[in-house]
Amino acid sequence: MPVIEQVKKEKKLRHKITKGKEREEEAQRQAATAAVVDDDKAAGNWAWTSLTDNSLSSRPPVFTSDCRYFFIIAGSSVKIYVTATGQVVSTLSSSGSGSGSSSSQRGDGHTGEITAAFISPRNPFQLMTASLDGRIKVWDYLEASLLSTIEVGKPITHMCAHEVFPEHVFVATTSTQSQKKDHGNQSKVYRISLRPSGATADLPIHKPVNIHKIGKMRTTTGMAISPSGEWLVATGGPKAYVCALSGASYGFTKFVSNEPLTCLAFHPTDEYFVTGDKKGQIRLWYCLNPEQVTTRANGDRRAQTTTLHWHAHAVSSIAFSSNGSYLLSGGEEAVLVIWQLYSGKKEYVPRVGAPITSVAVASHRDAEEEYLLVLSDGTLAFVGSGTLRISRSFATVKHDAGMWGHHPAPLAVHTQSSTVILPAAHPSSLLIYSPITSTLLTELEVSPSNRVSRQDEKHIEPLRIQHVVVSANGEWLATIDGRDSGEDFQNEVYLKVWQWHAASTSWVLNSRIDRPHGTGKVTALVFAPANGHPHLLSTGEDGTVKIWRVRSVPAKNGEKEVFWTCRSTLTYRSITPSNIVSSPDGSLFAVTYKRHVAIYETSTNIIRATLLTPDSQDVYHTTFIGSSGRYFAVAHSKQVVLWDLVTISVRWQFWINGTVFHLAAHPKHDAFVVFCHKDNGSVSTTVHKFGINSPNQAVKRTLPFKLKKVVWYPYIKTAKERFSLLGITHEWTSVVFGDRVDAVKEEGADAREIVLDATPQRRNLLQDIFGVSALENIPSNPPAIVPTPAITRDDAVLKSSHVLNTPAHLLPPLETLYRPLVETFLQERADDPVREVEKREEHEEEDDVVMEDVSPAVPVSGGRVIPEEEMDAFIELFKGDLFSSTKTKATNPHKHLNGNGVTKVNGSHRKASASIATATPKGTPVNGKRHPPGTVEREDTSPAVVGKKRKKSMG
Repeated sequence: MPVIEQVKKEKKLRHKITKGKEREEEAQRQAATAAVVDDDKAAGNWAWTSLTDNSLSSRPPVFTSDCRYFFIIAGSSVKIYVTATGQVVSTLSSSGSGSGSSSSQRGDGHTGEITAAFISPRNPFQLMTASLDGRIKVWDYLEASLLSTIEVGKPITHMCAHEVFPEHVFVATTSTQSQKKDHGNQSKVYRISLRPSGATADLPIHKPVNIHKIGKMRTTTGMAISPSGEWLVATGGPKAYVCALSGASYGFTKFVSNEPLTCLAFHPTDEYFVTGDKKGQIRLWYCLNPEQVTTRANGDRRAQTTTLHWHAHAVSSIAFSSNGSYLLSGGEEAVLVIWQLYSGKKEYVPRVGAPITSVAVASHRDAEEEYLLVLSDGTLAFVGSGTLRISRSFATVKHDAGMWGHHPAPLAVHTQSSTVILPAAHPSSLLIYSPITSTLLTELEVSPSNRVSRQDEKHIEPLRIQHVVVSANGEWLATIDGRDSGEDFQNEVYLKVWQWHAASTSWVLNSRIDRPHGTGKVTALVFAPANGHPHLLSTGEDGTVKIWRVRSVPAKNGEKEVFWTCRSTLTYRSITPSNIVSSPDGSLFAVTYKRHVAIYETSTNIIRATLLTPDSQDVYHTTFIGSSGRYFAVAHSKQVVLWDLVTISVRWQFWINGTVFHLAAHPKHDAFVVFCHKDNGSVSTTVHKFGINSPNQAVKRTLPFKLKKVVWYPYIKTAKERFSLLGITHEWTSVVFGDRVDAVKEEGADAREIVLDATPQRRNLLQDIFGVSALENIPSNPPAIVPTPAITRDDAVLKSSHVLNTPAHLLPPLETLYRPLVETFLQERADDPVREVEKREEHEEEDDVVMEDVSPAVPVSGGRVIPEEEMDAFIELFKGDLFSSTKTKATNPHKHLNGNGVTKVNGSHRKASASIATATPKGTPVNGKRHPPGTVEREDTSPAVVGKKRKKSMG
C-alpha cells in the first residue's frame, strides 16, 4: 500500500507540473500572439523589385509610322522596343515595383492593367492608352512624358480612334464587381470627348466635356473602326455589332455567327471586316453593304460571308498585310497561316516555337514587309514576307501561369555562372537567366517534348519539372520531372543529374534514373557537400530516403567515366518522409517524418538524434542555422521552435499569427526568416526575422504578394545579418526582396527620352552581305582638324594591331596593308658600317646575275605584269570618279601601255624591236633604269622571269 500511495502522489505531482507547464506555455502563446498583433501595426514593408516581367498582353503590338519602334503592353506598363534590335529603350506608365523601387513619371502611371494602346491619329509622336482603372492617358513617347489624363470612371476593355474624329475616342467598358452581381457581365460602348470640361481643365485629371452612349453588348472581344471612318464594329459572344458613325444617332445592328468570336480586323482599304472564332474558322463579313443584308424574324440580321478554315482551335489573332492582299492568322497550333485572298491559296510558317498570341504587320519604307509574332512564351519573332522565314527573334522571360497552375515552382541559383534557374513558359523546360546583365542566356529542355497542339478539347498533360537543386560547388544540377498517371499510361518520374561544362557554359546531362522511388513521387531533393563530389539526398512517397553518390569507371579512351548511383537506402518506422535538409558542411542531414525529425550522420547513416515537438504537431519545414549548423529551426503550422543540436534541447519557441509557409536561413550568420500567410485570405506575406538568442528580438516585414518558392539570392552585397532573397509569387512572377534591393534592372525598364539619331537603323540586304559602306554618314561640314601630339612607336604598334581584328570582308586589300604594318612593327636598326658594306656587296652580286635572254617556259594565257605607269593611270581615274569633281580623261580600255610607254595589245608577249628602242629619247629611264645614249634595253615579257632573280651558284 505505501508503494501504491507513493506512486499516486508522484502521478499527482507530475500532473501538477504538466499543468503548470501548459499554463506557462499558454501564457507565452497569448503574450506572443498579443505581441504579434501589436507588431502588425508597426510592421514595415520589405523592399522588393521584379526580376522578370511576366505580363505581356495578348493585344497586338503597335508600330510607329516609320516602323523604327513598336509598343507592347505589359501589365500596367507599355514597353517601347527597337524594331531592328529588339532592345527595350523605354517603359511608359511603369508604376513602382516595390518599396525599394522608385515610381517613374512621378506616379503618373496606370494603376490597373492596360487594355488598349495605339498611336494618336492627331499626332504620330503621341501614344494613347486605356486601362481597367477607368482612365485614358496621352503620352509623348519620345520625351517619355504624360500629356493628359481623362477619367472615364468605368473599367475600359477596348479603345479605338480615327482621324475622322480627331477630338474623340470610342471605348468599351465592362461592369464593376457590384454591377456584375446585379446585372451580369455586360459591356457598353461610348464615344468620349478628349476635351476637358471647364471645371477640370486646370486639374491633372480631366473629366470629358461629353460622353455619348452608343449601345450595350456582351463582353467585348474586339473593336475597330473602318478605314473610311464610317463604321464602328465590335464583337462579343457569337455576334458582331455594327454601328454607322455618319448618322446623327447611334445604335448597333447585330449580325450572328455560329461560334463565339475571338478576334477582329478591318481590311485596310475595302469596307469589310474579318473575325476569328473558337472553332478555328475565319469569316469575312460583307455586312456593311445594305444590299447584302437579310433580316430574320427575331431582328437578327445575316449577311453574305466567306469562310476560311484551317485552324483546329481558336484563332487568337488576325491581321491584314499593308496592301490588303494577304490575311495573317495564328493560334494554338504554333503555325502562322498566310491567306491569299484573291486566289484562295494559303502558305504556312510552321513550328514557330510556341502558340501565337498576337500578330502585327510592319511596313518598312526601305525594306520588305515583316510580320511580328508574339508567342505565348514571351518570344518576339519577325517573319519576312518574301522568304516566309523567321529572320530574327528576341526571347523574354515569361512564366505561363496557365501551364504551371498550382504545381511546384522550380527555382535555383548557380553562383559559378552568376545565373538563376527559373521556370520556363513550358513546364518541361528551365530558363537560364543572368540577373547581372538582365538577359536570357538559354533554355534548358529537361524533358524533350513535342510541343504540338491538342487533338481535341482535352489538353495534353506534359512532363513537369517538380524539383531543381544545384550543388554548393556549382558542378552538378539535379532535377525531378514527371507526370501523373492517366488512362493510357502509368506514373512517370525521372531523376536527372546534369554536369556543368565550363568550356561551353552549359549543362550536360550526365545520368538519368527512372523512377528513383518507384511509382511514387519524390517529395524532397537536396545536395550535401562532401570531400570531392557531393552527395545527393532524396525522399519519396515509397517511404525511403536514398543517398546518391558519384561512381567512376575506366572508359575506352583511358579516361574515367563518372555517373550517379544509389549508395544507400533508409527507412524510419514505415513513415513516409516529407522533407530533407543538409547541414552546411554536409556532415549531417535531417529528415522530417510527420511529427518527428531524425538527424542522421551522412557518412554512416546513423541516427544521432530524434527531435519531437512538445505539442506533437506535424512538422512542415526545417533548416540548419548559420555556417556551423549547430542550431536547427523547426516550423509547424503556427509555431517555430529553435533547437540546439549540441545539447539536444529547445532554445526557444515562438507562436505565429498565421500559417507558416517557408523557412530561409542566412548562409553565413546565425539568423533566419519565417514566411507565413494570413488566415484571412489576404494576398500578402508576413516575414519574421529571428536571431538565435531570443524570439523577442524578431523583426517583422510584409510583402504585397504570396510566394510559392524562396531561395537565397547571392548577387547583392549585404551587410551582416541582412537578407536578399529570390522568390516566385503565386502570379508566377520572379521577384527579388530583402533588406536591400539593388538588382540590376533591365535596360529601358524606366521611362527615358528617345533620341532618334541614336536609334540603330535596319540593315538592307547589301549591308548584310558586304557590310556598311565607308562613304555613308559622312558629315557635310567636317569638323576642324585639331593638331594632336606625336604618336610614339608603341602607340602606333598598338593601334595597327587592332586593324587585324576587323572582319576580313571589311579589310582593304592586303597589298596596301603589308608595307605600313611591317614598317610599324619592325624598327630600323642603327647605322652599322659593316652592314653597309655587306649590303653593297649583295647588291653588286645581284646585278651580275640578272637574266636577260631566257625564253618563256610555258606561256600563261592572259598573264602580265601591270607597269607602274598604267597603275598610276587607273589610280587617277578612280580618284577622279569617286572623290574629285574634275573628271579625268579615260584611256582606251582595249589598249595597254608597256614599260616604255608603247601601246601593246592585251595578251601579246612580243619583244621590243630596234625601231622602238631608237625612238626612245636619250637619257629617258626605261623600266625604272637610266641608260646611256645609244644603248638598247631588251624587253623580256616572259611571265616566268619578269621581276625574278636567280641566286649565284656557290660552286
